[in-house]
Parts: sequence; structure tokens; C-alpha cells
Amino acid sequence: MRLNVKATPYCATCEFWDDVGRTVITPTFDRRVWDIQEKERRMCLKKRIITKATSSCFKYESKLKGL
Repeated sequence: MRLNVKATPYCATCEFWDDVGRTVITPTFDRRVWDIQEKERRMCLKKRIITKATSSCFKYESKLKGL
């Protein structure tokens, strides 16, 4: 799945989502468009629950600063 990280605040691009090596997201031809493995699940360090890569919440903070 491809998404515009500026327009869509998914958990996969949140700094509180436990994906240390950023293995779930990969950049594409445009710096704003990234590929996401949408079936991946990781721990949300803010809410302390397992969430999908395509989930979102109001506590979102981008880990892709400077884009």
C-alpha cells in the first residue's frame, strides 16, 4: 500500500509505534509517498496496545521529521 505521509497520519509513521528499524515503511519515487506493509502489527508505546500499521489516533507524532 502506498500513502502520502503528509496527508495520512498512520501508526506506521508515528514515533510512538514500535518499529525501530523502520522495516514496515520504505520510501518510493517521491519523498512524500511511502510503501507500507499494512498487515504488520506493533506495540504503540503511547497507548500500550498492539495496533496495525494503518491505524491512527489523536496522539500521532511523525517520526519522518523534515519531509
